[in-house]
Amino acid sequence: MIEISSKDQIKNSTSSTTKKLNYFWLFIISEIVVAVIVRILTFKAYHGFFINDAYIFLRYAENMARGNGLIYNIGERVLGYSSPLYVILLAGLRYISMNLPATMVTFIFNLCLFIASSTLITTLILNRGIFGLIFFTFYCFYFSYVDASVNGMETILMLIVVILVLNALKKDNIELALIFATISFIIRPEGTLCIVSIIIISLLFKKRLPSFKSIMFCTLILLLWLIPTYLYFRSFLPQSLLAKSNLFTGQGWSGIHSGIFEKAIMLMFGFSDNTYFSFVSYAKILLWTISCGFVVLFFIGFFKSLKQSAVIIAAGIFFILLWFFYSVGSPVRMFSWYTIIPSILFMMVVFNGAEYLLSKKIPALLGRFCIAAVFVFCIISIVYGLPGRTRSLMYEVNKDRRLISYLDKTAPGIKSIMISDIGYIGYWKPWRIIDGSGLVSPNVLNHRKGEVVTYLSDIFTNEKPDIIYFKVEIMDSNIIDENMRYATFRDSSEREFFLNNYTEVSKPQDFAEIFIRKSLLITPNPSMLK
Repeated sequence: MIEISSKDQIKNSTSSTTKKLNYFWLFIISEIVVAVIVRILTFKAYHGFFINDAYIFLRYAENMARGNGLIYNIGERVLGYSSPLYVILLAGLRYISMNLPATMVTFIFNLCLFIASSTLITTLILNRGIFGLIFFTFYCFYFSYVDASVNGMETILMLIVVILVLNALKKDNIELALIFATISFIIRPEGTLCIVSIIIISLLFKKRLPSFKSIMFCTLILLLWLIPTYLYFRSFLPQSLLAKSNLFTGQGWSGIHSGIFEKAIMLMFGFSDNTYFSFVSYAKILLWTISCGFVVLFFIGFFKSLKQSAVIIAAGIFFILLWFFYSVGSPVRMFSWYTIIPSILFMMVVFNGAEYLLSKKIPALLGRFCIAAVFVFCIISIVYGLPGRTRSLMYEVNKDRRLISYLDKTAPGIKSIMISDIGYIGYWKPWRIIDGSGLVSPNVLNHRKGEVVTYLSDIFTNEKPDIIYFKVEIMDSNIIDENMRYATFRDSSEREFFLNNYTEVSKPQDFAEIFIRKSLLITPNPSMLK
C-alpha cells in the first residue's frame, strides 16, 4: 500500500481549493459579462430612454452643472428629489461631460454601478456553495433587476451601499456598517431603516450600541447633509416623498390601492403595482402559492441564522422594516424602484434557507442543473417582461414628443405648463413646470382652511400656467377622478373666469384635454397630434 504523506495531502487540498476558486471566478466573470450585454441590449430595446421619473434627477443635475443651482424650476428652491447623493453624482458627471448626451453618460454610470454591485455581491456568496451561485445568477438576469439597473434611477447605487453594510457585518465591523448605513440615508429615505437594522444587529450580536465615536461620526455625516439642505430648501423632507404618500396628501393621483399582503408580494419579487395587477387570476394564485413557500424558506433562513450570521439577520430585519414602512407609509403607487432592494434582501434570506435545507443533499451535477434552470427562468422573465415594458415606455415617450411638437407649433411663446408626468417634458423643454402631482410644486397640494380638497381654480389663479394638460376630462364633472382629491371649480363664476382666460384646443386620440392661455394661441391644429 502506498502511503500519502501529510505534505502531499495538504498540496492536493490546496490544489483542489485553487481549482475550485478558479472555476468560481470564471463563472462569476462570465455571468457579469453576459449580464452587461443583456443590459446594453435592454437599453437599446428602450431606444435609449429611461423611465419618466429619472429625468427629474437629470433636470436637477443639468441645472446644477450649468451653475443654476440645485433646482428644478429656475428661481424655485424645492427639494423635489429623494436621492441627494445620486443627484450630486449625476451633476458632477454632467459637468465633466457637457458635450456628451446626458442619457448616454447616465447609462454608462449605471452600468458601472451594476458591475460594482455584482463584484461586491461575490464577497457575500464566496463560501455559500451552490445556492450562492444560484442567487448570483438570479441577481444578474432576473428581469426586474435588469430593468432596475438601466432605468436611470438610484436603485443600484443604494444597493451598493447596502451590500457594503452587509460586508462590514460579515467582517464583524459594526461601526463601519453603521457608517455605510448612514450614507444610504443620503441616497434614499429608506436608509433610516438600514440604520435601525444595524442598531438592532449591534444589540443582538454585540449586546451593546455601536461605539460612541462611530455614532458621532455618523451624526457629523448627517449634519453635513441636513444643515446645507435646510438652509437651501428650508426643508429636510423631500417634497417628492411627501407628494407620493396618502398620509401626507390624502390624495391618490392615479393611485392603485394594494393591501399589506399584496405589497409583501411586490417587495418579494420586485414587482411594481402595475405589474402585479396585470397578472390574470390563475397567475396570481400561482404567485401566492410560490410566495407561501418562499416565506417558509425566508423564516427558516432567518431563524437558523440567529446568533450565527449577522448578514442574513440584517437582510431579514431590513426587509421586514421596509415592508412595514411601505404598508404604514401608504404610497399612492408601488413603483418598481421601491421594490428592488427589498426583493434582493428577501431572496438573499430565502436562498440561505434553501441552502440550510438542501445543500448537503444536492449532488454537484444537480446543483449545476439548478443554476441552469434559474438562468432559463430569468431569460423567460426577460422575454415576458421586456416587450410590455418597452411598449409602455415608448408610448409615454412618443406621446410627450407629439405634445411638445404640437405646442411648439400652436403656441411658440410658451413659458410654463401644468402637467402631472413631468419627467420627459421637463427635461426636453426649459419651461417652468407646475407639477400636478406635487413632486416639485408643493403649492398644488395646498388647500384653503376648512376645505378637504385642492381646487384647480386656485392653482390656475396662483400659478398662471400657459398650458394645462390633463390625462382625464375635467370640464365634464366637478371632480376629476375618484382617486384624486382635486376638484375643479367651487362655483360657476370660477368656471367662467377660467374659460375667459383659457381655451381647449384639441381632443385628439390619447389626449384628454389641453388648455392654452388665449393670449398665446396662434392656430390650433389637432391633426398635428395624430
